[in-house]
Amino acid sequence: MQVTVPDGAAAGQSVAVQTPDGVMMQTVVPAGLKPGDQFMLQPAPSQTQMQRDDPDAEAARQIAASMVGKWEKRGSHTPSCFCPLLCMLPMTHTGTFTVHPLDANGNYTYSGDDLVWACPFLGCPCSFLHICPLASLATEGEMSADGTKGVIRNRNADNNNTVNHQLVKIDASALKATYSSSGSGRGGSITGTREVDGRAMTITDKYTHGGGWATIHSTKVS
Repeated sequence: MQVTVPDGAAAGQSVAVQTPDGVMMQTVVPAGLKPGDQFMLQPAPSQTQMQRDDPDAEAARQIAASMVGKWEKRGSHTPSCFCPLLCMLPMTHTGTFTVHPLDANGNYTYSGDDLVWACPFLGCPCSFLHICPLASLATEGEMSADGTKGVIRNRNADNNNTVNHQLVKIDASALKATYSSSGSGRGGSITGTREVDGRAMTITDKYTHGGGWATIHSTKVS
């Protein structure tokens, strides 16, 4: 197969390459080549055959690849905030993020934003009146090409949350993956699960953190 040296790569540097059948492999840029130059590479048959012989590994790779695109998210979390009109309400989140194609390091990267909403009358977080955001957080992260691990980071001036995802279960026939989630943030340690449905194109994140909980549902829109 013919490989084009990616932007930013130099001779002697290791780069990720995707074979025609979708298998990721690492190769080294030959001496004397620069970005845009091309060279021939023969994929290792044993690596390709290993992917084909393992349906779980292939399903995880397919799920990761299918996540490329734009997503919308919506969810809520406690501790709750008191509203004199509606009693105790969980704070709510909305947001969008994009999963980008494989980069030169062989990862799918994330970028987007999260919004925490506030009641326009009382200044408190409110589940229903999404008019005035209380806070905005930038989202970034990456997932490995084989779909076995990833990390999400949410940041602003006051918060710095990092959650790592590790594949723990795969249903190849249903194209569903379950990940354990662990990390830390302003509220303390974070633990939970991430469920990815590669057919319905949905993600459900459930966390516990600092004595509270969070549930976030994401849906691919394009």
